[in-house]
Amino acid sequence: MVIETERLVLRKVTIDDAEFVLALLNQPSFIRYIGDRGVRNLEDARGYILNRLIASYEQNGYGLYLVEIKESGTPIGISGLVKRDTLPDADIGFAFLPEYWSKGYAVESAVAVMKYARETLKLTRILAITSPDNAASAKLLGKIGLRFERMIKLSDDDDEVKLFRRGLITRLKRVSKQREPNQGKKHVERVRRICLALPEAWEKLSHGEPTFFVKKKVFAMCSINHHNDGHIAVVCPAPLGVQQALIESAPKKYYRPPYVGGAGWIGVELPRVSDKELKMHLREAWRLIAPAKLHASLDV
Repeated sequence: MVIETERLVLRKVTIDDAEFVLALLNQPSFIRYIGDRGVRNLEDARGYILNRLIASYEQNGYGLYLVEIKESGTPIGISGLVKRDTLPDADIGFAFLPEYWSKGYAVESAVAVMKYARETLKLTRILAITSPDNAASAKLLGKIGLRFERMIKLSDDDDEVKLFRRGLITRLKRVSKQREPNQGKKHVERVRRICLALPEAWEKLSHGEPTFFVKKKVFAMCSINHHNDGHIAVVCPAPLGVQQALIESAPKKYYRPPYVGGAGWIGVELPRVSDKELKMHLREAWRLIAPAKLHASLDV
């Protein structure tokens, strides 16, 4: 057992739960709102449990847990946390068999998962994603304190989903963090000076951050303690294979940013790079995004 509530027990899923997992993942509601996992038989279910659920327990220290009714031991759904490569924090997820909807089980388990994330795992922020038409899940997320932030794509090929967020840090920490963006003003000016000197570059605010475009495409985004993540950085595209090489060679200077990190973009910690280094990264980012006919106008 990992978590216990008044009516429920949440425990790790095992291979012995394959029959239940097979039934849950093939519910029409699961396929519509969460996705088709391609689990069609018990062998598929066992593989899913091993490669997705148990693997998460081992790699992340948490995952999706089987939800059972305490009195009877009847499995009714799954609830827990997922860590995706394309999101910066764990996101909460849940799915229940239809016959157990509207009984408060999903909310009860989700509240317990949030408490476990805060008190046991010491996580400072929880995310959630839902399909745009999943009003029931969005309503539940609101009940446990998550708020809609914006529409995102987890990858270039995916449909847009709703992103929700809730911070779990204390009020004292939140107040102290709010002061940090002011410390990034001089670094934003560094980025602005270099970016706006590039051919046909222009600036506008996007998600509250100075963002730089060439034509209609983004080539650099400031990230000044965005969502209290502590980074004073600029995020920009990098040539194929460069992202990982930079992070491995200088992990204090570079990081994989959320949302766009999967597309090879790199986070550059502004206080740790010289103007020469910054100019090199931003010019290269501009080249990757700008139309080829503009390249000749860039001073070399």
